[in-house]
Amino acid sequence: MSVLFLKSILIGLAVAAPIGPVGLLCIQAALARGWVAGCWMGLSAALADGVLAGIAAVGLAVVMPWLIDHQGWVALFGAVIMTIIGIGLIRKPLESDEQAASGLRMHAGRFLGVFGMTVSNPMTALGFVGIFAGIGVSVADNGLEPVILVLGVFLGSMLWWAFLSALASLGHGRLKSSTRVWINRGSGAIVLALAALAAGKAALWLAGMG
Repeated sequence: MSVLFLKSILIGLAVAAPIGPVGLLCIQAALARGWVAGCWMGLSAALADGVLAGIAAVGLAVVMPWLIDHQGWVALFGAVIMTIIGIGLIRKPLESDEQAASGLRMHAGRFLGVFGMTVSNPMTALGFVGIFAGIGVSVADNGLEPVILVLGVFLGSMLWWAFLSALASLGHGRLKSSTRVWINRGSGAIVLALAALAAGKAALWLAGMG
């Protein structure tokens, strides 16, 4: 059990580490509102990684074939979420400290947006399958093994987001307003580019169905 848990933590770190749209949002949040805000974004992604790890570990027979058969629609859903987030970042006005500390609805919306963007990426689930096979991770359909796997992946992913947020938060309060505006716009533009890429892949897949 302990070996499985350690392997799961390493898997969580490996899957979370590549900087993508979620990483950009985590960095942007930590720069604008501090370490806790960055970890809040990371928590959403870590939960999604745990869900996908559980699906990959015990639901391959049912869920993974469905994801593969419908990957175009799933990618399109992710593209829509990324487009909304990207436009929001570009148009986002700077927040005062009071605004950053308040707004439960706004924080909940960001949390759900990151979760949806992460969990709607079929390549992440397929990546878990490849990693599990590559390092010899397998779990039973029942018992504690699936729970240990999911908790390990979640913890490994969350450790990465906490580390990334800590690095990014070093710039919190030290950047000029104009710099923060351009960071928001640049992050939004990159997220929109990734959304266009996902939409293009979805369009090619849907065209191939015709």
